Amino acid sequence: MAEVGILTASDMKKELIILFKRVLTACLVVFLMVGAIFVVLPGTKAAEGDADIRTLLDTLPMKGISYRYADNNTNRNSHVWFSPALLLQDSRVFSGEMAKASVALAMAAYTETDVDSLLANMGFTAYENNAVYSRGNDLTLADNDHVAYTIAYQDVTHPVTGEVYRLYAVPVKGTTANAEWFSDMNIGTSAEHEGFQKASTEIYNALKDTFAADGMDADHRILWLTGHSRGAACANLVAGWLTKDSTYAKAENIFGYTYACPGVSTNADTALKNIYNFVNPGDLIAMLPMAEWGFDRNGQTIILDISDDQMGNVRLQFKN
Repeated sequence: MAEVGILTASDMKKELIILFKRVLTACLVVFLMVGAIFVVLPGTKAAEGDADIRTLLDTLPMKGISYRYADNNTNRNSHVWFSPALLLQDSRVFSGEMAKASVALAMAAYTETDVDSLLANMGFTAYENNAVYSRGNDLTLADNDHVAYTIAYQDVTHPVTGEVYRLYAVPVKGTTANAEWFSDMNIGTSAEHEGFQKASTEIYNALKDTFAADGMDADHRILWLTGHSRGAACANLVAGWLTKDSTYAKAENIFGYTYACPGVSTNADTALKNIYNFVNPGDLIAMLPMAEWGFDRNGQTIILDISDDQMGNVRLQFKN
């Protein structure tokens, strides 16, 4: 039987690089899968009557946004299209443009300055997040069930009804080369993965405190949660909790888009229609904790196509 060693910081950094390259490939496939041309989707909130995405975009047009993300210690630049109108649709109807915007946020979330800049360019105002990003350097073997995240908001007046909605964006950072790896492996003995559950509870409680002071009701809050790897797991749990609770926002107002999400719970609700989990087949992280142990993700799992033909198209579309 092979001897299992303990990961050193150097080993963990190498693993992160491998995982990051894997998610980059997955992201490219998502971009290709959803297409470069905006797809008109029919789903909108019931309160909006006959309003469709064309009407919304007339007033809230799509805007091309440049952003930066870290790749193997190198800063990369990319761009994405976004409009707050995307969040005025029914979250239970899949949106390719939301998937692409979520990829951008999930990638930018690895660095505090990158995610703050992207959110600002999308029209959001971010609450102070330096403390949750900075503590990553202080995590220890005894205290590591934490995660970095950002809560940002913007108010939008619906072009048709005139109602004001408070939009929240909550990108959650994935694992980097620190003690979060030990939390990733802290499955625990309860239904929910203990490490993810404890970290997600911090986000959930912060959101509840934010909601208590925003003066909005559940019908006029719209939430957008996204993340990669560990960030995906936490975004998935929080989106699931908020959806099933419905105290703070309605299901059709809660958007969950995750990438390389591990299993989060043996009680995961796979019937939720507003959470979309993109998984690259062969990604070990997304296979853990194992389904054979009963673990799954909230919402729908979408297995990406990485066939030779598809990946050839990706290389052609995104070559330098």
